[in-house]
Amino acid sequence: GLEGLGRSLLEEPAALGSGAQDWVMTVPPVSYESMVENSMDPSHAPHLHEGTFAASDMVPLTDYSAPAEPLGDEGFTVAHGGYTTKNDGMKATRTFRSPSFVDVNYELPSGKQQNFQLFFVPSTPFETRVITGLGLPQLPAWLPKRELLADLLHAFFFSRSALWRFNDQDRLVMQGQDRNQAADPDRRQAAWDVATPSDTGVSTFRKWLAEVG
Repeated sequence: GLEGLGRSLLEEPAALGSGAQDWVMTVPPVSYESMVENSMDPSHAPHLHEGTFAASDMVPLTDYSAPAEPLGDEGFTVAHGGYTTKNDGMKATRTFRSPSFVDVNYELPSGKQQNFQLFFVPSTPFETRVITGLGLPQLPAWLPKRELLADLLHAFFFSRSALWRFNDQDRLVMQGQDRNQAADPDRRQAAWDVATPSDTGVSTFRKWLAEVG
């Protein structure tokens, strides 16, 4: 609500998660609540993001554990397993640090580790500044024209059509969700009462909003 919007704008941001990052910002016309929900719902990826994922690679996300209640003011951490054939068997955590930071860590069966960091800062009730850690290669300080090469990496990242398709797929669905919830405010509180195991992250965030946010 408006109180949470004010807190996000006025409070110091949460400390960054693990690893060094290059950061970019986008401003999708989507609410803060829907953006954070999206980051807590990994199982939507093979269904929604055709081109990056494939629906045929989906595996049921049944291993998803919620934190003990009551939830604290500072946020929470949820843990889950894989949701596609490519990451089946992994160990993953998603940490929400109030009011804006989500830190995602994957430990794949191969031993490889992946980290995704996101800040969600509401600018209006239906617009959010999303600050994303790209995870681009870190260039050594001694490298000639290091800043120019870093700019070229950013330009390459934003020139990929797959990135814009991926963002549009999320945006279209979440704008519809925002319209539905605005038309039926009671649905905001009732949504997590009918959760499936794969919705554990979403339902935990909704409970946090109801109890703390």
